[in-house]
Amino acid sequence: MPRNKRILVFSPHPDDDVICVGATLKLLCDRGNEVKIAYMVSGNIAVRDSDVVKYLPKIVNESQVEAYKKLILNNKLPLNELLELKAKVRELEAVNASKLIGIPESNLYFLRLPFYETGLIIKKPISYEDVSIVKKLIEKEKPEIILMPGEIADPHGTHGKCIEAIYRALESANLNHVPEMWHYKGGWEEYLIYEADLVVPFNKDIMQLKVKAIKEHRSQLDPMFQGLDPRPFWKRAMDRNRRNGMMLQKLGLSNASYAELFKLGRVVKEFEIK
Repeated sequence: MPRNKRILVFSPHPDDDVICVGATLKLLCDRGNEVKIAYMVSGNIAVRDSDVVKYLPKIVNESQVEAYKKLILNNKLPLNELLELKAKVRELEAVNASKLIGIPESNLYFLRLPFYETGLIIKKPISYEDVSIVKKLIEKEKPEIILMPGEIADPHGTHGKCIEAIYRALESANLNHVPEMWHYKGGWEEYLIYEADLVVPFNKDIMQLKVKAIKEHRSQLDPMFQGLDPRPFWKRAMDRNRRNGMMLQKLGLSNASYAELFKLGRVVKEFEIK
């Protein structure tokens, strides 16, 4: 594991980081790296109205709680205001989860890329504005290592659009070095052992911490958009990390029970920037 590096993690949704690479982030933090996370979209359409009501005491002023509650329960809150509250729910959950693995709120960026903010499942194409936001962040942080998604299989294509925004930003970013790229999967699919360039083994204690962090995303424990896999995200992560560990043990490469896998470099061959 690297030490004392500037590391920037791109998480398409506000829970992809802990689901896909929560253990690796914990280990990177423990080794003195400066880890920062950029949550690329708000994820607001994946929050139920009932979850907003539960979170109201934590996301609005105490004096406004009852008024907002009545508006939401009676379907009278304007859509843009409701989506803003739902975005705040996802952000609060991300803050709570990141703290568990050792990353303070000051190291988090909530980019809210505009392509996502339609209020609908269908999203807009990636625009200059989206790319510019990502580019400015990369130029500001000057990361030596970038962790980013390597899967484009999420139900509504958000991961693929986020990959496009990152690649286009990197092509035009003013940097005096080329960041090392670590691609991860895990939310919807996983690399196979033979595909991985980098393997991060870890123990049961870290797996339990990772699951606890995933469960901080309480609005997503019964996700609205879970695809064809009926398992909750924490169970998917545990099963996949355990399977990786078992394969490594059978190959005689590790005694650890769990592992996260990465591909290095620019690896999404099926993805083309338009």
